[in-house]
Amino acid sequence: VDMISWAEATGRLATLLRALVARYPKQPRLFTLLEQLGIDTDPTTTDFDPETAIAVYTETARQARVNDNPAGELEAMIRLGFTYLEREEGQEEENITRALEHFHAGQALIEEAANPQLSSLLFSGMGNTFQRQKKIDEAVKAHEQALRIRQRNGDRAGQLNSLTALG
Repeated sequence: VDMISWAEATGRLATLLRALVARYPKQPRLFTLLEQLGIDTDPTTTDFDPETAIAVYTETARQARVNDNPAGELEAMIRLGFTYLEREEGQEEENITRALEHFHAGQALIEEAANPQLSSLLFSGMGNTFQRQKKIDEAVKAHEQALRIRQRNGDRAGQLNSLTALG
């Protein structure tokens, strides 16, 4: 099953198309297609519920794995981690545990994905998760790792985010 077939079968085609627009904002043909379908593409007015986001990112990770795309799988794992951190439904501890599981799964893909921006985002997410668990030493280590990656790559905005997280 490809991504479009899955999205059609689960009623999530509009969500998938919005996600594509968010991922590739400079593709006017996507905007035209969505307008023709009557799908709102304004990110300030479209909201993804966590359950839909989890389903979409899980399928995205699966598709990336099938297509041997480690960077795509890593990005999906990171998005899943952050989605669980922001999720309000369910038990707080369960959501934090699921977030950390996805960040750890992503960690195994870092070397193969060879994407410093995603790597730093992953460590930032892990730091946020450890903070929520009150594991301050681990949180600091993760945020420092994100900061080092961002410094090596000249990511000034990312460095500011890391420094803010470190206090």
